[in-house]
Amino acid sequence: RRTRNEAAANHSARPVFADARSASPAWGGVCRIPEGRGPRMDLPEPLRQLREMERGLDAYLMPAGKAFVRQAEFAAAYEDDFLYEGEFRHYFPTYRCMTDEQLRGYFSWRTRARHGDMRKTSLSFAFVHLYELINSIGPSGVVAPEDGYAALRGFCRSYGAIDDRILRYAGVWQRDYAVYHGLETQASPTELARQKALKALMDLDEGVRAIDDDELFDSLERLSSYRIGRSRLMGEEGPLLRAAACDCWRALAGYYRSHRKKTLFLHLFGSFAPRPYAMFGTALFWPRAPHEDAERRLGPLELYVCKDGRWTCTSLLGSAAA
Repeated sequence: RRTRNEAAANHSARPVFADARSASPAWGGVCRIPEGRGPRMDLPEPLRQLREMERGLDAYLMPAGKAFVRQAEFAAAYEDDFLYEGEFRHYFPTYRCMTDEQLRGYFSWRTRARHGDMRKTSLSFAFVHLYELINSIGPSGVVAPEDGYAALRGFCRSYGAIDDRILRYAGVWQRDYAVYHGLETQASPTELARQKALKALMDLDEGVRAIDDDELFDSLERLSSYRIGRSRLMGEEGPLLRAAACDCWRALAGYYRSHRKKTLFLHLFGSFAPRPYAMFGTALFWPRAPHEDAERRLGPLELYVCKDGRWTCTSLLGSAAA
């Protein structure tokens, strides 16, 4: 059975927009405390205090993200050594969702992982640790963004090698972390090449600059599911095929400009426009302070802007770019 995280995630190479998050069945869910919390245990004092933080009206009314971060900061340095062989499965998992045994089991697994003994565990345990990392929580408490980013990337790389189920979220959360904290980053080489090809076709469509046949053909091949450059005909009649493909594109683009409301580029790839964006929209995240106004660019066709605490992402909106 898939976890709620799996049901809520978008494709890792694409932004998570606010409207998509609101419509997701995973968004807005409340962690259900296990009935009776299973068998009662004599918890170590730090974990008893962690449980105390879950009691009372204030804790009950507190947003899930804020409650999680509050507990995660408190338990940042805690280590345990407890043998737990069970499973933990939960939508948007937190400490509050765990039984006492699961709670000790999680911190014991995290202790070993922090000391270099990385083992495959319940997917929900891995997500709890990822939530800690995207909230910049390390062994010493809240860490600097640069250190938090290094820890997040390191865990995604090392744990992703033994359980690739986290990888569909790892790329999005690493990108969000870098954008949110203003760290030097850019889109992946594959995504940058895709954006470069789209930009070339958009420039040609808008008459911004002249595009020669070499650049046009390379851009068309990059964006096509069929690799015409590897075809047998390309090997036999390469120059002729290249010229024919480019002439066809230019002629079709001219027809669309003259006879259609939308240009060929807009018809195939959509418009370049901003829309609301949910930072860490498929995770538990809580900002410690309002974010200052900011602008971050990842490649020529991906722009993130924060204004008055609200994020937007400007990117291509269309069938081929979605």
